[in-house]
Amino acid sequence: MALQQLPCMELEEMNRPVKRAPFTRPQRPLSKAPQQLPIAPIDLAYGQDGHAHFSAGEATSVLKSKFQPSRFYVTGFYSGRNPYHPYLACLDASGKLDNTFNSSGIVDFSDLSGEEYGAAEAVAEDMTGNLLVAVQAYALPTTYLWKLTPNGEPDTSFGYGKGYVDTRALFGEQLMLEDLVCFADMVLATGWRSEGGQIKSAIVALTREGGKFGPFGKDGMLSLSTLIPDNSAYILDGIAIISPAAKQPRIIISTYVKRDSIAYSVTSALTLEGRLDEAFGTGGFHWSDASVINNGFTVEDRSERITLYGMHTLDEWDGQPTLYRLDYAGKPALEFNQGQVVHFHTDGKWHHIVEVNGHLVGYGTHPTSYMAVRYDLNGQLDQTFLPPHGYGHFGGALPPEHFESFTQSMAIDAGNQRMLVSGYDITPERLWYSCLVAIPLKPM
Repeated sequence: MALQQLPCMELEEMNRPVKRAPFTRPQRPLSKAPQQLPIAPIDLAYGQDGHAHFSAGEATSVLKSKFQPSRFYVTGFYSGRNPYHPYLACLDASGKLDNTFNSSGIVDFSDLSGEEYGAAEAVAEDMTGNLLVAVQAYALPTTYLWKLTPNGEPDTSFGYGKGYVDTRALFGEQLMLEDLVCFADMVLATGWRSEGGQIKSAIVALTREGGKFGPFGKDGMLSLSTLIPDNSAYILDGIAIISPAAKQPRIIISTYVKRDSIAYSVTSALTLEGRLDEAFGTGGFHWSDASVINNGFTVEDRSERITLYGMHTLDEWDGQPTLYRLDYAGKPALEFNQGQVVHFHTDGKWHHIVEVNGHLVGYGTHPTSYMAVRYDLNGQLDQTFLPPHGYGHFGGALPPEHFESFTQSMAIDAGNQRMLVSGYDITPERLWYSCLVAIPLKPM
């Protein structure tokens, strides 16, 4: 779809919604200084010249469906008005809206209820293909957790006939959700809650009907301050379920922790009841090297590996991308750089990296742009990817499109051998469009 055909807004008229965390790690704005950089090509067979534009606004996350492999679900918002109009879009593999989803390919949550919303921040698919979507309330410390059918309709078996639950009403306290994962009859979410007059990280568990999953933690909630005591700060960087061979499933979380003014990333394993699995790592934890801060992690049951990506901080703004792997027992994966952290050689950070067909593929931020990268499973850059470097730059200050991404979210289309990164395009006319940009994983 051509940009001219879309409804649009002026950049200056929009106030970008952000997660209401009590504090966030600094985000360095992209520099505009030109540099000689290896360039990652755009897959021009996707969307319009490699960019899928489907509404004004910003795409905040992207998820590839496990049940309908040609579908990609995208959260975001598309209105410059307050409150925002969050959406869930369904795109096909070519980057076009899938009209079998809600007849238009997109669900506007503001049209489904009279609630006032911020942005849609996360989407997860349950065991039968239904969709859970975390939508921020506008100017209120709560999240509306929606459940949609694969056709894009509210699932009225969820939330006492409404199709959604208000987390503050359900748990009786201020609670805002961030990341989601589904397993069996459970919905798990990371979030923020008020605790002793402070905002603290927590994990909550809900049933498939939208009630509290009582066996988890304390009446469906686990506070991070009880899991990792005696630290000054906690930020949950992700949640996933692993299913080791011949063992019980485990919940994996990664937490930003400050101890004695030094930052660490702590990876932990929990039972499905929210109890610490002390057989994981050392006493239930794996602590990163000092000053290594993860942006997130991915898991792969076939190789039984956890891939953790982020940066090694040098000061408030600067750092270098980092990558390391653990096995499902919480120990360093020795085949990957002998179990040590791999440091990239320039400033920046990795945003999302996943194991694909015997490689680690993803993207991150460079001071002037974004970087696509591919590693071998031994920790070496794969120099057959964007040869001879193993990485290449796209977006940011690089012409012709001004693509930006603050989502730390991408999806792999293995069938078409491309990586789809969510964010937004800014045109020369200063118009802002939700966007997925396609980076090829095959030679172009």
